[in-house]
Amino acid sequence: MLDDSLRYLLTQYIDEQDVTRLQQILGSAKDKGYSLARIIDRNSKQAFLLIKDASGTPFALANLAARTPDTDYIDAQAPLTGQVTEYINQRNTWLLRQPD
Repeated sequence: MLDDSLRYLLTQYIDEQDVTRLQQILGSAKDKGYSLARIIDRNSKQAFLLIKDASGTPFALANLAARTPDTDYIDAQAPLTGQVTEYINQRNTWLLRQPD
């Protein structure tokens, strides 16, 4: 599950595009054992930040140019591909895995 402090920093970065905030994000992620990867969707040309836990399991996706501050949660009972496509099309800020 995404740590509240890191989520706050990422939300601020998305809103402000402040490079110093990005340094805080990188430090916070490293302290928590998270790995970050910037990815681009080829079709929509949107940039995302994929966040993985210490075991390498993805648990959060942040749209770096989101139009809305909304959060979508992954439904374990539905196909993931369709959920990701819908998330990208809606241009919401977050796609999160539900806590265990």
